[in-house]
Amino acid sequence: MLFEKIIQITIAYTRMVSYEFGAYLSHEYAKKKFKEKCYCSDCSQIPGESKLTKILDASKAADVLLDTEKALNAFSEYGHIECPNPEYLMPRCYLKDLLKRQDEALGRTHLRRMQLLSLLYPLEYQEDSMEHMIPKEEMIAGYEELTESMKEVWGDYYFELFPYYKKLALLNEDLDNQKETKAYSYKVWRLESVIYGSCFNDGQWEDELTEDDFQYLMEKISVE
Repeated sequence: MLFEKIIQITIAYTRMVSYEFGAYLSHEYAKKKFKEKCYCSDCSQIPGESKLTKILDASKAADVLLDTEKALNAFSEYGHIECPNPEYLMPRCYLKDLLKRQDEALGRTHLRRMQLLSLLYPLEYQEDSMEHMIPKEEMIAGYEELTESMKEVWGDYYFELFPYYKKLALLNEDLDNQKETKAYSYKVWRLESVIYGSCFNDGQWEDELTEDDFQYLMEKISVE
């Protein structure tokens, strides 16, 4: 039974990753506010040595970090106000090239890489915009890399995983990937049960997701 196990839930003061929720600007504000008074496990380590600041090649990291932060800042400040369609603000090919440059310079759990992935593969789109330009298979691959990186840094029960698991369940359902759809639906259910206390089976947290639970959950996800 799930309630018999010790569950480590990770909650942050601000969103760390998702572009839609202003993670880049809110995290920058938090860093400036706390400065040396921040005692989290990441800030207490030397920059470049923690998971969130992991550097693979210092000779390449400075330039790619600067370019990444310029892109993140541009989208965060102006993306939803002056330019509702992100691809008009900065071409996706530039962002994908930036991600490729990161491959040789930054660790995959580096915060700027995760934030760039959330920008390349956003949770929400404007109608007749980027959604029609990104194949579902590419979206799934992007979400999967992002969720795996978040899990490595913050654990299985980090609250920002929730919306990405929901999107992965829906995208796999669209592609008729039944095994993956059920797997991500189970992740949604389990994460929601642990973090929000919302559960099935008459209030009992079970380790198995029944077929009825699965059908109910997919209907709920589709509506939301």
